[in-house]
Amino acid sequence: MHLRHVLSTKSSPSELYTIAPDRPVRELAMLMTEKDIGAVLVVEGGNPNAVVGIATERDILRSCCHLHQTMDQLRVQDVMRCDVAFGSPDDSVVEALRSMYQNAIRYLPIREGERVIGMVAIGDVLRALYTEDEINLRHLGEYLSGTYRSNVF
Repeated sequence: MHLRHVLSTKSSPSELYTIAPDRPVRELAMLMTEKDIGAVLVVEGGNPNAVVGIATERDILRSCCHLHQTMDQLRVQDVMRCDVAFGSPDDSVVEALRSMYQNAIRYLPIREGERVIGMVAIGDVLRALYTEDEINLRHLGEYLSGTYRSNVF
């Protein structure tokens, strides 16, 4: 299964939320709360493809605690991660999970060429892997029991 399929199964696959780096962190937190999301892409000039970072709920919490400042004092650029790892819609869910593990991230923006087309969370990837495994196990069970039907034969 590929990330293109994972994106298509999300309730709003193309809905991508962004924020400018100079906005207050409180605005970022309100956006996340209002949209019930855990990560927002940080972009320059309102261009969703001009990604300069990513900010998560965890980034907000850690920055407020480490910097001893409030959400009103901090700007998004103070809490965001600049090293954004991207996935491709043609990446397999296994490749995406490997990338998320290696980069210690829970959210993976998906870019096709220079265009950002969506974002998947680790839960989306794990759900896709689980579904794929269930299908494979069912087919294997049918094959072993002699009840497997194929259009090839």
